[in-house]
Amino acid sequence: MDHKAFRVFLRAEMERRKVSIREFAAQVKVSHTTIQRFVDENPTKLYVPTLDLLEKLSAATGVSLNTLLAICFPDTARKLDIDPEIAIICDIASHLPPATRQAVLRFMRSFEE
Repeated sequence: MDHKAFRVFLRAEMERRKVSIREFAAQVKVSHTTIQRFVDENPTKLYVPTLDLLEKLSAATGVSLNTLLAICFPDTARKLDIDPEIAIICDIASHLPPATRQAVLRFMRSFEE
């Protein structure tokens, strides 16, 4: 479990939304203490998110469950040939309007050799 990567993801989501832990927890439909456990840096109490929590995070953030699993468990993701950063890019792209998605695709293809 990559606790730091998950913590960074949660903090980035809260910062992006400009919300507190309590507000974010309400959006995810979990208690604020659940989010607090993962945001706090406490090496003596390392929690592992449940599938239920990851599913709720996925629904609330629009980040796929596969991406969240790759963030939390990068060693397993590598065995499955899933790059967490690429998965996040794909999640973002999947929510773009079709014309914007095509423009991004053309831009990315301009880097292929």
